[in-house]
Amino acid sequence: MRILYYTFLVFFLGLLMGMWLYRKLFSSRPKKVGLDEYERLYSAGMRSLGMGDFNRAVASLTSAAKHRTKSFELFLLLGDIYREKGEPEKAIKIHTPLRFRSDLTESQKVMVLNSLGRDYSFAGINDRAIRSYMEALEIDDKNRDSLKELLDLYEKEKKLERAIEICQRLMKVDPGIEDIKLAHLYTEFGIEKFFDGNLDEALKLFRKALSIDEDIPAARLNTGDIHFRMGKHEKAMEEWESLLEKYSGYRPIILERLKEALDALSEPTRIEKICLKLLRGNSDDWQTRLFLSEHYLMGNQMDIAKRYCKEAFMINPHSRSVQKQLLKLLSGESQEARAFTKDLKIWEPPLFTDPYLCKECRFQSNDFLWKCPQCGSWESFRL
Repeated sequence: MRILYYTFLVFFLGLLMGMWLYRKLFSSRPKKVGLDEYERLYSAGMRSLGMGDFNRAVASLTSAAKHRTKSFELFLLLGDIYREKGEPEKAIKIHTPLRFRSDLTESQKVMVLNSLGRDYSFAGINDRAIRSYMEALEIDDKNRDSLKELLDLYEKEKKLERAIEICQRLMKVDPGIEDIKLAHLYTEFGIEKFFDGNLDEALKLFRKALSIDEDIPAARLNTGDIHFRMGKHEKAMEEWESLLEKYSGYRPIILERLKEALDALSEPTRIEKICLKLLRGNSDDWQTRLFLSEHYLMGNQMDIAKRYCKEAFMINPHSRSVQKQLLKLLSGESQEARAFTKDLKIWEPPLFTDPYLCKECRFQSNDFLWKCPQCGSWESFRL
């Protein structure tokens, strides 16, 4: 009986000792629950991000970051989300410490510097943004993201000479960048030089643009303007007339230039022949008809001016320019004028505008622009 008692006691004591040793040896190991919690929070954050719920994504990923305090990708993503939320200051605060970590690879350093550049750019601190992209290019001088972001910034800052240099570098590493981009930069830089009075330099830049693509209307039109300024009227007209057939949307500004050149050459009636040639077989060209109406009005040929204006009105009755011209031509007290004025009141006022409209983003401008200030598209404005 005693032997059985002692055997049971030894077994019981051994069991207690084993349980104590197990807890002593294995209680310091990470609990699987912690790992599961990180994965749960990270997955929840990515799901929220996919649905566009930035607030929930930030909350989940911030909690997940407490379980992985050294995760480069997680903190880079968090900063990017804050920027997309419109909080660049918080993005900068998260991204800045990453750039000083000694354990990052060169590609990771470039990623951080590019993200910081976007943060600063979003916050409007463009000089710091440029500096970040330049630092990234010191590590990887062929990094496409750095070059693209830097190009956009130089364009916004109107540092066109630097933009041209970066565009040339980008074209060497990214075949997707079309030559037309560089041609437009040459054109924009040429316009800047033209307004500064540096005609020779402007002409060189326009020729560079046209050597890339001979169908850039801004470069062609301004080349004509330079020739006209230099007194080479026939040469100017050659440049302008080459645009008339292909770019109907620019006809009003081209015809005005041609008329001025022909007046200087003492051939004012020649503009009529040019306009009639444009109208041949073109029943929808209300702009040329309006131009002819204004031209004949200046020559006191009222009946012809009225005829062309009425034709323009039949094609585009909602044009404010056409309406003004027609009211000017009609006698204010005549029955015809009163009937026309009454008809105008039927339509809503917003219809009676002639804004130049960007065909890409629908941005409106009262003045003709070669480049849209909203979407950055070139030669996209039409009446």
